[in-house]
Amino acid sequence: MPNVHFYNSDGVEVAASDEAVGVGDYVVLSSTNQPITFTPERPRPRAPSTFSRSHAAPDSLTSSIRVRDAKCRVSGLPVPTRRAEPCTHFEAVHVIPLAYEEEFNTRYSALIPPSENGAPPINSHANRLLLYLPYARDFESYDFWIDPEDDYRLTVFIDDPHTSQLQGRTLSPPSDPSLPSPYPALLTDHFRQCPLRHVRCAAAADDPSSALDAETGSGG
Repeated sequence: MPNVHFYNSDGVEVAASDEAVGVGDYVVLSSTNQPITFTPERPRPRAPSTFSRSHAAPDSLTSSIRVRDAKCRVSGLPVPTRRAEPCTHFEAVHVIPLAYEEEFNTRYSALIPPSENGAPPINSHANRLLLYLPYARDFESYDFWIDPEDDYRLTVFIDDPHTSQLQGRTLSPPSDPSLPSPYPALLTDHFRQCPLRHVRCAAAADDPSSALDAETGSGG
């Protein structure tokens, strides 16, 4: 039994299929026949981090995040320890990107204790996650989410054989739990962007104004 019922303007129910729905007016009802409304909210654009990780010297906070996690937190891939710079292929990605520091401070800074090294809240451990670089790109593109209300389980939104391996996994625990992990509220914020990006914007993929690649924003 479907979770929703979809009716056209003539009151005729539209059967479920893999075909795109035509342009028109529709009514969507839940399985209990309650109207479902759609948000006008658009996903928060973000650009991938572009600096060279092979030449960037890690700051003390980034280094401590690498110590805290010691692995890609979504795949479990361990950070090599035999090289002078072991994290070339890993990134301490921001859950909420740096471009939205003002919004972050308004909504979330009160949740985050001051950092020992004086870093702003958006740069704190609570907003950073160590990921293997390809998964960092997927995370920044909202291609998978981490649900803090479902044992930090991952849901993948793209049909990619590499990223699909994450489906159903749960976030790996940190190696050093004495340091704060990403706060649930921040992961929930990222979680919310994923369906907005892949469901809402997928229908407008041919609209240049909706293309995230055309948007500007600081990576990380």
